[in-house]
Amino acid sequence: MQANDSIKPSNIFDKVEFFHSRERRAADSNKTVTQNQTVQDDHQYYTSKFVDGKDLWKELEGNANSIKHWNISNGPTKYAELKLKFKFPYYGHLVENISVTDEGFLYTGWVSTRFDIMRQVMYVAPLMAYFNPAINNSASIYYLSTDDQFTVQWNNIYLEREQHAGAFTFQCTLFKSGKIHFAYKSVPKNVTDIQGYSDHGVRVGLSDAFTVTRQAYLNGKSRGHTYNNRMIIIIIILFHV
Repeated sequence: MQANDSIKPSNIFDKVEFFHSRERRAADSNKTVTQNQTVQDDHQYYTSKFVDGKDLWKELEGNANSIKHWNISNGPTKYAELKLKFKFPYYGHLVENISVTDEGFLYTGWVSTRFDIMRQVMYVAPLMAYFNPAINNSASIYYLSTDDQFTVQWNNIYLEREQHAGAFTFQCTLFKSGKIHFAYKSVPKNVTDIQGYSDHGVRVGLSDAFTVTRQAYLNGKSRGHTYNNRMIIIIIILFHV
């Protein structure tokens, strides 16, 4: 979303206007992990590790402390905003509200944003794809919120246009420390083979959007950009049952 750069003076004095544009920073990963293998990548904004380990899966189905979100699971709504019990550091910002979607990702931005924009920016995506939990009676979306971590489990969900692929089950956990776990219990189809569409991309990874305040002068043509960078350590856990 780019702001209009044109400025029309209302009088003879130099006019200063502030406007905003939203930018995108993305970091996606395509790694293949074999059993008992650890792969580490160092990125500009975070470090990712890919390991195999069933002990890191926290089953939410049947967990007395987890909550099933009926509206997302059954299809009336595409997403729901939930308040974290801690402030999660995300690309240098402290996030308190998270939107859980039915398409396999979390959204860290403003809920007033259109859903198509949510797929493009400010997401944490263990597996973003064109899922539709409503087409399968056994599909469900659970979450577990504590004082230091927040876990979402997409359970037995099917692709809207590729139901023959089978059921997907995976998790995303946000930690108060800024660490993130992606965990996969069932991925019946190679992610690179999942069909993407113009309005429904297939993504695994992170994306940030930041607001830039531009100061534009009619005479000096000056503008400034600022962005607060902080390192985030990301641990990504992969395994299949």
